[in-house]
Amino acid sequence: MQDKLYQILESVYQEQKTGTIHLFGRSAEGRQLYHVILVEAGQVRYIGRASRPEPVSLATVLELEVTGVQFSPSRRNWMAQGSVPDVPAILAQLKRQGANGRFAATPSPAAPQPRAINGQAAAAVGNLRLEAVNVLQKLYGKSAYNLVAEVSQKTPPERSPQQFIEGCIEQAAHAVGPEMATEMFAHLR
Repeated sequence: MQDKLYQILESVYQEQKTGTIHLFGRSAEGRQLYHVILVEAGQVRYIGRASRPEPVSLATVLELEVTGVQFSPSRRNWMAQGSVPDVPAILAQLKRQGANGRFAATPSPAAPQPRAINGQAAAAVGNLRLEAVNVLQKLYGKSAYNLVAEVSQKTPPERSPQQFIEGCIEQAAHAVGPEMATEMFAHLR
């Protein structure tokens, strides 16, 4: 299965595809895990567990014993969170896989410093998205991720954090009205 992951990732990179790589695997403790790798125009934008909003490290994913992998194309633009390794670096690590069916854990180079975006660090922008998801989850449950992605597409927080927050307030206002929605996001303004 590791070979299939390599083939899919290489194809995504070479053909500049956009979509989701669904990765099913077993941890060293034997737990079944489901991760997603979101790609846009052949570049990885997000790596994380499908059931949680926070990103996971590449090393965590590469330590899995892969039991299934599939690519689903999409036209969406994914919200980038934090620093994500480029595809050639991931492909190089996949080539160094271990003989026991798990990927060889190799020390990652020092993480690059987040670059500033309109005066904000990339990590702060990712945190803004996560905070928005946390607030909207109280109203919409798991649908909050999709709502934040839609708002991010219209007004990316990298360009205009305040407009992004306003878009999130608008989404919340559909459920609780404008006053309550404004109160719910007051800590982010």
